[in-house]
Amino acid sequence: MNIKERVSHQINAVRVITKRELKSTFIYGIGVYLAIFISLLISSFILKNYLDGIKDKGMLMMTDPLNYPLYITALISSFYLALMSSLSISREKDHRTIEVLFYGPIDHASFVIAKYINDILVYLIMTLFFLAYFFLISFLTNFTFSFSFVKLIILSIFLASCMISFGLFLSSLTTRIRSSIILFLSITLGFFAIQMLYGILSNTKPELLSTPFLYLRNIIEVFYRWCIQWISPFSYFDRGLKAVSLGIYKEYGISIGSSLLYSALMIIFSILILKKKGIVK
Repeated sequence: MNIKERVSHQINAVRVITKRELKSTFIYGIGVYLAIFISLLISSFILKNYLDGIKDKGMLMMTDPLNYPLYITALISSFYLALMSSLSISREKDHRTIEVLFYGPIDHASFVIAKYINDILVYLIMTLFFLAYFFLISFLTNFTFSFSFVKLIILSIFLASCMISFGLFLSSLTTRIRSSIILFLSITLGFFAIQMLYGILSNTKPELLSTPFLYLRNIIEVFYRWCIQWISPFSYFDRGLKAVSLGIYKEYGISIGSSLLYSALMIIFSILILKKKGIVK
């Protein structure tokens, strides 16, 4: 088989697997609808607090009131898709359906890429629900859309890309669903906790910290700068958020570019690991 025929078979395999996954997600599954509902429900509570504040004080001291609810919505939905990605390969192995797939013209690259494309398409479809929701909220509350809202929703797609590719990477390391869940939750929640602690300690004045906390801050800062900020998918979104809030287009572009590079590397690593470990448990 020449290169042209091989690429053609891979593209067809990606299309078939993606179609299969999308049908499973939106027709036979309810998880994506629950994720959308929970995301928008939490956003509704945040917006209700804004409206209650306006009712009590007569004004809202915030320039972009829709940005934070959108941030929470993107974070929850991306976390859900990352969890689903972390289960996708191990589920196929656990149920032995991956062996059936590889009897056909499917290789490791087309299998992983199809999983990634499916989850990105799922997030884009979820984004349509989010946009409809925020348009309705804007109409009912007169909270206007800003350009930073547009930049944030574009940035959220790259957050989803990082989270999904990282989930696929973790899934390639495991062979059972339970192992994937434990590995994903322990690592991602650990990343999130370290980033939150780093943010709290770095924004606290040194004179307010005791000596042990000063040492802890220095240790976490070194660990974050040399490790976490490069391997945690949250950190790429965090840098983009700072660029949006400060209006720095160069940093915003760098954040998007680095997110794409991170996603590409995670996909490549997933393919290589899957090849090395094989498709049979």
